[in-house]
Amino acid sequence: TKEWYYANFYLYRKVTACERMDILTMLAEQYNVKVYTHLKDENVQKLICSDNLKKALQSPVDYYSQAPYVYKNSKINLNITLRSIGSGIPLRAFDIMGCGGFLLTNYQADMFRHFEAGVHFDFFTDEKDLLTKIDYYLANEDERMSIAENARENIKLNHNLTNYLQEMIEFVFES
Repeated sequence: TKEWYYANFYLYRKVTACERMDILTMLAEQYNVKVYTHLKDENVQKLICSDNLKKALQSPVDYYSQAPYVYKNSKINLNITLRSIGSGIPLRAFDIMGCGGFLLTNYQADMFRHFEAGVHFDFFTDEKDLLTKIDYYLANEDERMSIAENARENIKLNHNLTNYLQEMIEFVFES
Protein backbone atom coordinates (compact mmCIF):
# COMPACT_ATOMS: atom_id res chain seq x y z
CA THR A 1 0.00 0.00 0.00
CA LYS A 2 1.00 3.63 -0.25
CA GLU A 3 1.06 3.79 3.53
CA TRP A 4 3.46 0.85 3.82
CA TYR A 5 5.69 2.29 1.10
CA TYR A 6 5.72 5.72 2.76
CA ALA A 7 6.48 4.27 6.21
CA ASN A 8 9.24 1.95 5.02
CA PHE A 9 10.96 4.16 2.48
CA TYR A 10 10.50 7.57 3.98
CA LEU A 11 9.47 7.68 7.63
CA TYR A 12 11.70 4.85 8.87
CA ARG A 13 14.68 6.31 7.00
CA LYS A 14 14.02 9.74 8.45
CA VAL A 15 13.59 8.41 12.00
CA THR A 16 16.78 6.35 11.66
CA ALA A 17 18.71 9.33 10.30
CA CYS A 18 17.60 11.50 13.24
CA GLU A 19 18.37 8.73 15.72
CA ARG A 20 21.83 8.18 14.22
CA MET A 21 22.56 11.90 14.26
CA ASP A 22 21.50 12.20 17.92
CA ILE A 23 23.67 9.24 18.93
CA LEU A 24 26.68 10.40 16.94
CA THR A 25 26.36 13.93 18.31
CA MET A 26 26.25 12.56 21.85
CA LEU A 27 29.25 10.30 21.23
CA ALA A 28 31.29 13.03 19.53
CA GLU A 29 31.00 15.14 22.68
CA GLN A 30 32.76 12.43 24.72
CA TYR A 31 34.88 10.32 22.38
CA ASN A 32 37.13 10.54 19.34
CA VAL A 33 34.49 9.67 16.74
CA LYS A 34 35.04 9.31 13.01
CA VAL A 35 32.09 9.13 10.61
CA TYR A 36 32.97 8.13 7.04
CA THR A 37 30.21 9.48 4.83
CA HIS A 38 29.46 11.13 1.52
CA LEU A 39 26.73 13.14 3.26
CA LYS A 40 28.24 16.57 3.73
CA ASP A 41 25.63 18.64 2.00
CA GLU A 42 23.78 21.60 3.49
CA ASN A 43 20.92 19.50 4.89
CA VAL A 44 23.27 17.25 6.85
CA GLN A 45 25.21 20.24 8.13
CA LYS A 46 21.94 21.68 9.47
CA LEU A 47 21.22 18.44 11.33
CA ILE A 48 24.61 18.44 13.02
CA CYS A 49 24.30 20.27 16.30
CA SER A 50 27.86 19.75 17.47
CA ASP A 51 31.15 21.20 16.29
CA ASN A 52 32.75 17.97 17.49
CA LEU A 53 30.58 15.95 15.12
CA LYS A 54 31.42 18.29 12.24
CA LYS A 55 35.09 17.56 12.96
CA ALA A 56 34.31 13.84 13.06
CA LEU A 57 33.02 13.76 9.49
CA GLN A 58 35.45 12.05 7.16
CA SER A 59 35.38 11.48 3.42
CA PRO A 60 33.92 8.15 2.38
CA VAL A 61 36.30 5.23 1.98
CA ASP A 62 36.38 2.70 -0.84
CA TYR A 63 34.28 -0.32 0.16
CA TYR A 64 36.77 -2.89 -1.13
CA SER A 65 40.19 -1.42 -0.48
CA GLN A 66 39.78 0.96 2.48
CA ALA A 67 36.70 -0.07 4.49
CA PRO A 68 38.25 -3.36 5.71
CA TYR A 69 41.23 -1.40 7.04
CA VAL A 70 38.93 1.09 8.81
CA TYR A 71 36.83 -1.71 10.35
CA LYS A 72 39.87 -3.65 11.55
CA ASN A 73 41.64 -0.61 13.01
CA SER A 74 38.69 1.10 14.66
CA LYS A 75 38.38 0.38 18.35
CA ILE A 76 34.60 0.17 18.09
CA ASN A 77 32.50 -0.08 14.92
CA LEU A 78 28.99 1.13 15.62
CA ASN A 79 26.01 -0.24 13.71
CA ILE A 80 22.61 1.43 13.99
CA THR A 81 20.27 -0.58 11.81
CA LEU A 82 17.73 1.12 9.59
CA ARG A 83 14.37 1.01 11.41
CA SER A 84 12.62 -0.64 8.47
CA ILE A 85 14.89 -3.70 8.76
CA GLY A 86 12.82 -5.86 11.08
CA SER A 87 14.80 -9.03 10.56
CA GLY A 88 18.07 -10.16 9.10
CA ILE A 89 21.67 -9.22 9.74
CA PRO A 90 23.00 -6.09 8.08
CA LEU A 91 25.76 -6.78 5.56
CA ARG A 92 27.88 -4.17 7.36
CA ALA A 93 27.83 -6.39 10.47
CA PHE A 94 29.31 -9.26 8.43
CA ASP A 95 31.83 -6.88 6.86
CA ILE A 96 33.00 -5.56 10.22
CA MET A 97 33.25 -8.94 11.91
CA GLY A 98 34.80 -10.60 8.86
CA CYS A 99 37.59 -8.01 8.86
CA GLY A 100 38.33 -8.63 12.54
CA GLY A 101 36.69 -5.42 13.68
CA PHE A 102 34.80 -5.10 16.95
CA LEU A 103 31.05 -4.65 16.38
CA LEU A 104 28.69 -2.85 18.76
CA THR A 105 25.20 -2.85 17.28
CA ASN A 106 21.65 -2.09 18.23
CA TYR A 107 19.60 -5.18 19.11
CA GLN A 108 18.70 -7.33 16.09
CA ALA A 109 17.16 -10.69 16.99
CA ASP A 110 18.64 -12.50 13.98
CA MET A 111 22.19 -11.78 15.18
CA PHE A 112 21.59 -14.35 17.91
CA ARG A 113 20.85 -17.11 15.38
CA HIS A 114 24.46 -17.08 14.20
CA PHE A 115 26.49 -15.22 16.81
CA GLU A 116 26.78 -14.92 20.56
CA ALA A 117 26.74 -11.54 22.29
CA GLY A 118 29.90 -11.00 24.30
CA VAL A 119 31.68 -13.66 22.25
CA HIS A 120 31.38 -12.42 18.63
CA PHE A 121 29.84 -8.95 19.01
CA ASP A 122 27.93 -6.91 21.54
CA PHE A 123 24.73 -4.93 21.39
CA PHE A 124 23.11 -2.00 23.11
CA THR A 125 19.49 -1.43 24.03
CA ASP A 126 19.43 2.34 24.56
CA GLU A 127 21.74 5.35 24.77
CA LYS A 128 22.67 4.73 28.40
CA ASP A 129 23.58 1.12 27.63
CA LEU A 130 25.56 2.28 24.59
CA LEU A 131 27.65 4.68 26.69
CA THR A 132 28.21 2.05 29.36
CA LYS A 133 29.40 -0.51 26.81
CA ILE A 134 31.64 1.96 24.98
CA ASP A 135 33.32 2.91 28.25
CA TYR A 136 33.68 -0.76 29.16
CA TYR A 137 35.17 -1.88 25.85
CA LEU A 138 37.52 1.09 25.59
CA ALA A 139 38.84 0.17 29.05
CA ASN A 140 39.07 -3.57 28.26
CA GLU A 141 41.08 -3.76 25.05
CA ASP A 142 42.07 -7.42 25.39
CA GLU A 143 38.44 -8.50 25.72
CA ARG A 144 37.40 -6.27 22.83
CA MET A 145 40.13 -7.68 20.61
CA SER A 146 39.29 -11.25 21.63
CA ILE A 147 35.64 -10.73 20.69
CA ALA A 148 36.69 -9.28 17.33
CA GLU A 149 38.96 -12.26 16.63
CA ASN A 150 36.23 -14.74 17.67
CA ALA A 151 33.88 -13.04 15.22
CA ARG A 152 36.44 -13.17 12.41
CA GLU A 153 36.97 -16.89 12.98
CA ASN A 154 33.21 -17.52 13.12
CA ILE A 155 32.71 -15.70 9.80
CA LYS A 156 35.63 -17.56 8.19
CA LEU A 157 34.40 -20.98 9.33
CA ASN A 158 30.63 -20.66 9.10
CA HIS A 159 29.69 -17.80 6.78
CA ASN A 160 31.51 -18.45 3.56
CA LEU A 161 30.49 -19.12 -0.01
CA THR A 162 31.27 -22.85 0.21
CA ASN A 163 28.97 -23.35 3.19
CA TYR A 164 26.15 -21.31 1.67
CA LEU A 165 26.37 -23.11 -1.69
CA GLN A 166 26.26 -26.45 0.15
CA GLU A 167 23.13 -25.32 2.01
CA MET A 168 21.45 -24.24 -1.22
CA ILE A 169 22.31 -27.52 -2.95
CA GLU A 170 20.99 -29.56 -0.01
CA PHE A 171 17.80 -27.47 0.03
CA VAL A 172 17.21 -28.00 -3.70
CA PHE A 173 17.72 -31.76 -3.51
CA GLU A 174 15.59 -32.13 -0.37
CA SER A 175 12.64 -30.42 -2.07
